[in-house]
Amino acid sequence: MIYSTALQSLKLSERKVLDFAMLERRMEKTSQKKTKKRRYTASNEILIPYRQLNCEPFNMANFTITRAIDRLLALGFISIVEQGGSKQGHATKYKFIEKWKTWKDGDAPIETRNTYPNRGFTNKVRTPTGV
Repeated sequence: MIYSTALQSLKLSERKVLDFAMLERRMEKTSQKKTKKRRYTASNEILIPYRQLNCEPFNMANFTITRAIDRLLALGFISIVEQGGSKQGHATKYKFIEKWKTWKDGDAPIETRNTYPNRGFTNKVRTPTGV
């Protein structure tokens, strides 16, 4: 992963968000007593809260976090499992994917965020009267 072109092309803020997302994974011990191995659980439900990235160790602005997440989506490090809403408490859930291995400079984005989801009455088409 260290020598991949996708990771090498990340800026510092994007690497910080990726490291933070990796730290957000939950680990649980296996049931075997002989081996003290741990495995990751709930890897499909990674939250990247802006409040924690705004605080002291990172000190990142909201637009910087948004751009970093969009870049991680485009390079194939993370993918959106569930799109969050605008109401408080409904955060976007991400998961780690391995598509960054095939990414090269100049490739199209692997995934983009749906910035304008269809909500409300957006599916209705208005036609002029009499037509």
